Amino acid sequence: MLKDARKRNFSCLIVWRIDRLGRSVTHLLQVLETLRTLGIKFVSLSEAIDTTSAAGMMVFTVLAAVAALERQILVERVRMGLDNAKRRGVKLGRPAKKELSAEEIKKIRAARLKGSTLRALAKSNSASLWSIHQVCSGRKRRV
Repeated sequence: MLKDARKRNFSCLIVWRIDRLGRSVTHLLQVLETLRTLGIKFVSLSEAIDTTSAAGMMVFTVLAAVAALERQILVERVRMGLDNAKRRGVKLGRPAKKELSAEEIKKIRAARLKGSTLRALAKSNSASLWSIHQVCSGRKRRV
């Protein structure tokens, strides 16, 4: 978006909310300053702010700080939820296309050492490329 702004491909930037423009107060202020120096108007549809005035800039900065705080709280909650699920033994992510047996894992590793490609091994074992990668990198030790 900033590349297009520097090329003067638009004269006004419209966002739904300030937090959709950037993730930190510093970044939001830098973007707003860049737009101002390029003569590009900034409009947030949800917040009625005039960033050309001192009071408007203060409101913008406060709302940007609130948006950054909301984002940090959300990230913390997601991490806590994932950690809690892991502690309870919940298996996260997409289920494997195929559960590989210990014997299959040995054969796959041997074939890889002989030069077979991951893609060929995935196809011949009816497994996902990611599962084969996990097996060959040593991350998947048991079934």
